[in-house]
Amino acid sequence: MIWQVGTSKTVAGLACLALLAAGCGTAVSSGPTVAHDVPTRLIDRDVPWAQVGSGWTLATWAETPDTTTLTLVSPAGGRHRITELPANYRLTDWSGDGRRALFSTSDYDAGTYGTTTLTELDLSNGATTVTTMEGRVAARYTRPTGKALFVTDEDRRTLRRVDLGGVEQLSYPTDRLGAAGSFNGHHLASIDGTLLVLGAEKGLAVVGNNGRLRNHLDLPGPNTNCVPVRWWNSGAVLARCSDAELIGNQLWQIPLDGSTPTALTAFSSGRRDDYGDVAAWRLPEGAFFQSLGACGATSLVRGTAQRRDALLAVPGVDAGRSVVVVGASGGTLLLRVTDSCGPGIALIAYDTAARTSRVLLGPPATAGRVSAALAFSDDR
Repeated sequence: MIWQVGTSKTVAGLACLALLAAGCGTAVSSGPTVAHDVPTRLIDRDVPWAQVGSGWTLATWAETPDTTTLTLVSPAGGRHRITELPANYRLTDWSGDGRRALFSTSDYDAGTYGTTTLTELDLSNGATTVTTMEGRVAARYTRPTGKALFVTDEDRRTLRRVDLGGVEQLSYPTDRLGAAGSFNGHHLASIDGTLLVLGAEKGLAVVGNNGRLRNHLDLPGPNTNCVPVRWWNSGAVLARCSDAELIGNQLWQIPLDGSTPTALTAFSSGRRDDYGDVAAWRLPEGAFFQSLGACGATSLVRGTAQRRDALLAVPGVDAGRSVVVVGASGGTLLLRVTDSCGPGIALIAYDTAARTSRVLLGPPATAGRVSAALAFSDDR
């Protein structure tokens, strides 16, 4: 998620005639190229923005093969169609204030750096900003409200913070993480935005928002290449840690104060149907794990490191389909149902106490398919 090394250069005043035009037809220099697009047409201007918060979901929904609609969904299932999008736009992040969404497209080809285009859309007024940069990069909003972006170059393994116009604010010391070793390209910002947890080959590194290294969070055993997944609580990170080959994995709760980490799952080899878990959520009804299967299939499991229940059969989800956890709110898990090894189908809310589900978007509640979804969450 990083701009290419070099001095940023902004090209302003370029007008685009179409919504979210990739790159707006401008040449890409050694720095990002920025264009402020004409406001896009909003479909629903009556969104109750004061109510948008925990339990809400932002999704891309294809009613027909030729149209993709950005849709805001309330916990009760109310649907607000924001605007239509090009089908190749990937929903990347949702700002902490709930008002802006980030999309990306890339012309990256194997063996070349290519370019990546980021498009920010203001959901309340339709204003867009399109930024094109060199390289295969990914971006996320800063916390708590998204006033800047974290940008990582996935090939160079660098991490920077830039403002919304692409001007660099800070380059993080990803090549100087001390005992943590090499940065693996993954990071997690604290909810208040005061620190950043970086994934590394030997545990995790904690840096302040000034870029200074604060702490190295070590992990016992040989499987120490860790990815910070989400916040387990205010003082600990849920991390997925792998072996040297990056095949096997295990989930850990790693405290920020440097105290002893706790294994949340047993180590999985990553081979022969032992694919392991990629994330977990702690709800009033217990812990729920996102588990991997063959061919990229995903399922939901309830249990602990010592005892695992069978795969959960979510009501309304046909056998053989996958469920992807989008987020959690109270005792409810927001799930995206997909064909196993295939495209998305629907967005549903699963009540873990009542063990019931409701379709929020997609069949049978609506036509079409849900291709991507992000939940509004304090720990996202």
